[in-house]
Amino acid sequence: MGYTVETYDGFLNVSYEEDSQSLEAALKEIIRSEPVTAEILLSGKENLVTEKFHPYLSLDLLFEDATGSRIDLNALPQLAHELIESGN
Repeated sequence: MGYTVETYDGFLNVSYEEDSQSLEAALKEIIRSEPVTAEILLSGKENLVTEKFHPYLSLDLLFEDATGSRIDLNALPQLAHELIESGN
């Protein structure tokens, strides 16, 4: 959606261009949208490389690692809802 997100000290720092939709609008779109696949969410291999051994793994193994241990795609709508609620 064009956002850059960094984690720092337990917080999410979200940056985006002025012409982008608001973060709240994007979260509401996530809540209403169809489930996202790992292939769409993790569009580039660089998103998957988080450990020192990851550069040596195939793309299939990187997807397996990410979806098996770090990502719960079914939780995304609920997390978006909780982020909206915590901001109000």
